[in-house]
Amino acid sequence: MTPQFLQIYKRVLNTSGLDCEHDLKWRNVLVYKEDHFHELHTTGNTKLPHLVLLHGYGGTSITYIKIFKHLKDHFQIHALDTLGVGLSSRGTWKDSMTSKEAKDYFVDAIEYWRKNVGL
Repeated sequence: MTPQFLQIYKRVLNTSGLDCEHDLKWRNVLVYKEDHFHELHTTGNTKLPHLVLLHGYGGTSITYIKIFKHLKDHFQIHALDTLGVGLSSRGTWKDSMTSKEAKDYFVDAIEYWRKNVGL
């Protein structure tokens, strides 16, 4: 991440209404040998149920930043950048993949993320 992009990213996070030093964190979570998901997550009550937010086409985890403050008292929130999007790694996508291989590639990545964060 370039220093300029990091400044913009932090500025957007500061619009969340949360304390970015204590309530909101980000991390990269390994999903494949060399690939990772970028994740925004809340750090509050660990007894709350987990809510995983996945963006649509053209979105990123930052899409959800404004609703974090409304959900944080009810859920542990995890917003992911899927492979090839936002701050996640570009992935090892191949144009030659069949539709089943492509589906498995993305679904398996989410499953690896889930296991690696202990859900």
